[in-house]
Amino acid sequence: MMTNIFNPYSRLGSVEAIRHKVLVRLDRCRTEFARAMHVRLLEMLDEMRVDIESELPIWIELDANRHKSESDAFLFELYFERPCCDQRWINEGPISVLEEISVLVHGDEPGIVCGVTLDHTLVPASELDGLDEIFAEIGVHFIAARVKHNAAA
Repeated sequence: MMTNIFNPYSRLGSVEAIRHKVLVRLDRCRTEFARAMHVRLLEMLDEMRVDIESELPIWIELDANRHKSESDAFLFELYFERPCCDQRWINEGPISVLEEISVLVHGDEPGIVCGVTLDHTLVPASELDGLDEIFAEIGVHFIAARVKHNAAA
């Protein structure tokens, strides 16, 4: 039974609807800080759109073949339970529109890599001019955060 299978066409529509809301709120920003975060979210949504569009040829091919055999149906479901664009945007930690808070740490051995979310503080909702409401609608864990710097270091 297929549940939550990725459909790039519906995902593109969702991204465009959210992008429109961000554009409308951009004109209402009271501070340059809030405006910069809105602009950064627009840039991230554009990157997300490119990633989704890059999935279209694969989706078209797999969708056309998924009714031909059980193995083709399985391949379709397997790939689109977590497509490449979701691997980038639906990750283990939040994505900040303010400062990079998720980094890759490389181990001493080749091929040893681990994603780490740095210690951070959230920007108060009062400084976001409604951006926090949009974050809740996106389905990607977006936040506005600053990395905490250790004064003793």
